[in-house]
Amino acid sequence: LEPLLYTNRLVLIGGDFNVDIEGEGGSELAQVMAGAGLVDMYRVVEPDTPGYTWKNSRGHSSRLDLLFVADTAKVQTCLLRPFWACDHCLVMGGVQVEVARRGRGTWRLNRTMLQDTSFCTGFRQLYAGWKQLRTLYDTWAGWWEDTKKRVAIFCHQWGREIAVRKRAKALQWSRALCAAWKNRDQERLREVSESLRTHYEAEARSYFIQAGKEALEQDERPTKYFFKSVRSRQQGSFIEGLRQGAQVVAAPERMLEVAKSFYANLFQAREVRGELMGGFLDEISGRLPEEEALALEGKISLEE
Repeated sequence: LEPLLYTNRLVLIGGDFNVDIEGEGGSELAQVMAGAGLVDMYRVVEPDTPGYTWKNSRGHSSRLDLLFVADTAKVQTCLLRPFWACDHCLVMGGVQVEVARRGRGTWRLNRTMLQDTSFCTGFRQLYAGWKQLRTLYDTWAGWWEDTKKRVAIFCHQWGREIAVRKRAKALQWSRALCAAWKNRDQERLREVSESLRTHYEAEARSYFIQAGKEALEQDERPTKYFFKSVRSRQQGSFIEGLRQGAQVVAAPERMLEVAKSFYANLFQAREVRGELMGGFLDEISGRLPEEEALALEGKISLEE
């Protein structure tokens, strides 16, 4: 783990560490994270509350699920919420970092809205009115250009309304889950958890569409293949800008210059003090035995 933590990139690591960092056996984990310049996000926001993330039926509680982030990031939130899929809480954290923002990309119609009869009825009514505006244009092409914009605006507004209703419903279920978890109402927990499972599986299917997967079975659930396909699509996205100091360069020619300058400076030769280099080499462990080292210095045989 340690080689992954020492980097010039912003590090965010989290999960079920299966050890209470503030209890017996947690000191080693705390030392590793502190040595890598990482802070416990929940303790930054809530320094005095227990923050237990796991409880069992016998009344035992522990804080096993943790989020760590580089101490250079500004921690804004860290919340604990019961999770419908397991007996651990969901740890949700928010940090503020300076990043170059991506563009919105190309708009595409959410085809699931075509299954909504209210959407289709409303669109047909509006389109009938838009067709009457044809006489105000010199050409069909001019009318169609403006009509396409009206279609996009209508679909955007409809999609936002649907998203707001879905988020409100999910929030309502999440609050019900919190209440059931606090009251230890197992029957209500199972009922609300199933509703949340259905909601998030439907959300996951929408990511398949965004990732360009055309065929999707309705009963297909998120798997490793799903996340791998989404990640592979994201890796092919375009770079909109590169940061150079306090500025973000967007022109392709300037972006190329910034990249060349960065890697030229990154790999150029540097002068080092001999005594420091010698001390560093003396500290390196795991040297090869002399016999193996001499064998590696020899020529490679045809069999090898």
